Amino acid sequence: MARYSRSLKRSTSRCSLLVDVIGSVAGPRLPAPSAANGYRLGNAASTMDPVNPFETAKSMASDSFYVSVGFGVLVFQRLQVQRRDIEKTLARHRQQVDSTLRKA
Repeated sequence: MARYSRSLKRSTSRCSLLVDVIGSVAGPRLPAPSAANGYRLGNAASTMDPVNPFETAKSMASDSFYVSVGFGVLVFQRLQVQRRDIEKTLARHRQQVDSTLRKA
């Protein structure tokens, strides 16, 4: 039994060390939502919402704007890649046509 308690203490200390390392890498923990932090707690954890609905609407609008801009950037980059692929394909075809015309 003494062996088991020593290994349990060792594994507990290793876990707490791991938690400390992860905590130091992840940064400080955020405070739990409470009325003091500006949140109104409902019946379920998913119904936590800020007290000011205008701040919520503003936050959601800005988040959706940033997401749409991000999608726009991704689409633009994808179109650029496709354009470059088409340019390479057309350059190869042009070289083939030029070499065929020179032989003729």
